[in-house]
Amino acid sequence: MDWSQSDKMLEMSDEELTFKAANGDEHCFAALFIRFEKGIESKASRFAHVGLGQEKLDFMQEGTIGFLDAIRTYKPDKGASFASYASRCIDNKMLSLYRKSSGRKHLPLNSFVSLSGEEPDSILQTVPQSSIVDPEKALLERERLETIKRKIKENLSDMEHNVFTLYLRGKSYSEIAAALAVSVKTVDNALQRIRRKL
Repeated sequence: MDWSQSDKMLEMSDEELTFKAANGDEHCFAALFIRFEKGIESKASRFAHVGLGQEKLDFMQEGTIGFLDAIRTYKPDKGASFASYASRCIDNKMLSLYRKSSGRKHLPLNSFVSLSGEEPDSILQTVPQSSIVDPEKALLERERLETIKRKIKENLSDMEHNVFTLYLRGKSYSEIAAALAVSVKTVDNALQRIRRKL
């Protein structure tokens, strides 16, 4: 993909990128992930701080799963922005891990996240489209986008890439298994490997 296409993706809204990523566009997935990775890491740090033995990496993995789920299940007609929806999905996954590790099954979500809809200390840091005006910043973002796309291609086998694409399109484990003529267990194992690699 050329630089002009990268620039266009950096200017696209979260919702546009989500629609394309959910339909298997790995370039748009990479661009969207760049916007949300700092937020996922920040949330993971907060949860790990009180996480009773769980490492930040564990929370980041759960947050990434929540992010992938958000791409698959986001419905723009429900009235929420993708950023709000993804934030909730990420929080829920991390909170679930926290509850499992602490045995606090009924811990309220609002003890970790703002209920106002705004997160003043940038728990979820997206990259505003208007902020990429500095040519140096734009170049750095393009380079990061290219790096993520390259890592997806380098780190995923053909089978994992196919599973990943179908998963982002919202296919269930059994639908993916049928489409690829493999077992559901094979799909589950592939997704576990993909989550670790990404």
